[in-house]
Amino acid sequence: MAPVRVVREVEADVQRLWQVVTDWPRHGDIVPLTEVVSDGSQVVGITGLGPLRFRDPMALRDMVPPEGDRPGSVRLEKQGAVLGGWAEIEVSALGPGRSRLVFTEEIWPRPDAVGKRLGAVATPLTRLFVRLLVDGLVRGAQDPPR
Repeated sequence: MAPVRVVREVEADVQRLWQVVTDWPRHGDIVPLTEVVSDGSQVVGITGLGPLRFRDPMALRDMVPPEGDRPGSVRLEKQGAVLGGWAEIEVSALGPGRSRLVFTEEIWPRPDAVGKRLGAVATPLTRLFVRLLVDGLVRGAQDPPR
């Protein structure tokens, strides 16, 4: 298992990028077959088709919005029975109307002892989905607010 890190420079203000990145239901609009809900302290991804669904609860940790020259960041820690792992998201200003998004994530199937041995499969799948998500978030940040 290895963390996947995706970095994008974005033609959007850092506050706009932060708004889009932390709009958790938007993540579900981007990731196929997934709905995302949040109560402010936890994010839950619900993935599947029809009756075949699983819940992926994640605790929000250390959520700090960007302010001035200080980057914004948040850590999500997976707490469910199906997937283990974590994600760290950071946004930083590069100048007027420009910012950087750094999205790092590691995911493995549970139980942990088995899942961490499946890195050869889990890491490429994680890379695919993180790139898909990050590129969708970047497009959203560059579009007019909805």
